[in-house]
Amino acid sequence: PTVSVLYWIHTMLSRLFGVFLLIGSVESVCFCYQRGGGRYSSAGERVLCDDIEARDECLEANKEVTDMVNSIGVNADLYLRVARRANLFTEMQSSRLRTFLSDALELGKPVGDCAVGLATNSLIKGTKSHCFSPTLLHQCDLIRSAIDLYTTNIPKVLGDKIDAALDSSTTGLTLSTPKVADFVSAMELRTNRTTANIRCESYEQTTAEINASSSVSYTAAVFVLLVIYVL
Repeated sequence: PTVSVLYWIHTMLSRLFGVFLLIGSVESVCFCYQRGGGRYSSAGERVLCDDIEARDECLEANKEVTDMVNSIGVNADLYLRVARRANLFTEMQSSRLRTFLSDALELGKPVGDCAVGLATNSLIKGTKSHCFSPTLLHQCDLIRSAIDLYTTNIPKVLGDKIDAALDSSTTGLTLSTPKVADFVSAMELRTNRTTANIRCESYEQTTAEINASSSVSYTAAVFVLLVIYVL
């Protein structure tokens, strides 16, 4: 029994040590120490700190989406330029198709709010001065979760906008027209591949810290009981 208890003590120590290492390595955490008692004091009002890493990760995710949308736009511009030279579309028709695409790209585009909840004093359970912004932390993951559906829906939205146009009969732009259908198909080929590289590493690490920290108190309590039992 003593050997078994010692083994459990070793396991508990390893878990606690791993949690402490994790807390020290996570970047998306700011220090919200308490006034009048220093960083690790339990006295005084807890100050606000800015979750800069979560904000920067949100901004980077937005940039990835913008870069992808711009790339799709460039692809469409090249296609329409060649089509104009081949007299497939008039200048007005090309402009209308590009406008339809711009509208389709904006509809449902995932954009994170990278300012919401920047200043925070939300304490990570099990720590005394590690804070994070719950709302801001999830912005990157919200973008990442929505990006694939958004991208694959662009051709459908584009087709719907072309069909719904009130002046389609006068402009000659309908999906039943082969050259218009070809343009939508070309955009579908481009959007079949999501090129926005949204990683959300800080989100993953901070979530792991939150989950790990929530178990520290329980682990420490069990460890103390086991030590008392051995003694």
